[in-house]
Amino acid sequence: MTPWLEYLWIPGAVAVGAVAVQALVMTFNFVMRHTHEVSRRQGERELLHERVMAARRESAAREEKSLSWSGFRKFEIVKKCVEDAKGEICSFYLAPHDRKPIPGFAPGQYLTFSVAVPDEPKPIVRCYSLSDAPRPDHYRVTIKRAPAPALASSFFLDQLEEGSICDVRAPTGHFFLDLSRPTPVVLIGGGIGVTPVLSMLNAICETPGMRETWFFYGVRDAAELTMREHLETIEREHPNINVRICYSRVPPEEIPDGVCHIPGRVTAELLKTHLPSNNYDFLFCGPKPMMDGLCADLAEWGVPTDRLHFEDFGPAAGTPTIDPNASTGPLITFKKSNKTINWNESAESLWHLAAANGIDIEAGCRCGACGTCERAIIDGAVEYTKPTTWEYEDGACLTCCCVPKGPVELDA
Repeated sequence: MTPWLEYLWIPGAVAVGAVAVQALVMTFNFVMRHTHEVSRRQGERELLHERVMAARRESAAREEKSLSWSGFRKFEIVKKCVEDAKGEICSFYLAPHDRKPIPGFAPGQYLTFSVAVPDEPKPIVRCYSLSDAPRPDHYRVTIKRAPAPALASSFFLDQLEEGSICDVRAPTGHFFLDLSRPTPVVLIGGGIGVTPVLSMLNAICETPGMRETWFFYGVRDAAELTMREHLETIEREHPNINVRICYSRVPPEEIPDGVCHIPGRVTAELLKTHLPSNNYDFLFCGPKPMMDGLCADLAEWGVPTDRLHFEDFGPAAGTPTIDPNASTGPLITFKKSNKTINWNESAESLWHLAAANGIDIEAGCRCGACGTCERAIIDGAVEYTKPTTWEYEDGACLTCCCVPKGPVELDA
């Protein structure tokens, strides 16, 4: 073959290569434009979805605000159920006596009751957590008999029956679960502190989606356990929900069968043995020692403080005490009681200081929601240690959740 003929294929190959490169570039540009278009449309759909959800939330908020009420409203107990083996825990289903619509609530919130206990000079104000998901026609609270004198809880359990009438304020509270977020959560309840997180759990069960949820419920023994069958059913029927009932005073061999029954106290160490990571929002309610321990140990585990949410209200048993060796602060004068006391840094609030020194300031919720502890400030200023929902008067304070900024004189 003539040598120059051997190279005739080169121009053709170059032309074919150029066409191929051009086709490749065109294909790449098409794919990029298509990907960009798909991404743009996806972004538009997500933005539209968020706007629709925001509009729905705004509409729901307006509707609930229109259905809410100020002051106390009469509710009828339409159902009463014993929830434990000892008969010390009961659920009360409350329907509005006027049969008008009621607002929903955020799971974890509570109701405030004014209880007219016989032989008491005035009604007792108490707050009890809602223990079920929101329902259109009734609320549910679950109440445990508190240690003596336990006037309010004993009155509920011993005196109130189906058909009884209660005075109730609208649902409120800063401790609640945001159902609009899909982020994984850990719900923890200790003893009767399970009620608000049980409300959250039930709401998750009824909300579309597969939100990863861990539910830890600490009890001393089976006699203290409430709603066992309900919790076992949730564990069995909801693959996204893991229920663990933790028994602190039961030998391992006596713990009921089933994956949701385990030995031990609810501690950070126990959580580490079950959770795949610490990447959760933690919401918990229970005895103060349990909550203090969880807060400290979860923070040490690396959980950011903005992911730790807990409920902190309810009268404690007995008279509050203060540490006599704690550092002292400004003078606090209780005018009606004719007492002046140095502020003690171990006191959690002005109410705490008063109660520890024999000064009677009535308190109901101890979380700034009921207004029972409101007292006028004659002189001085205070600051609040937690958010409040009660709208107190100018020149007054909620003594259950405020501390002095300096010398203070109260009309108490």
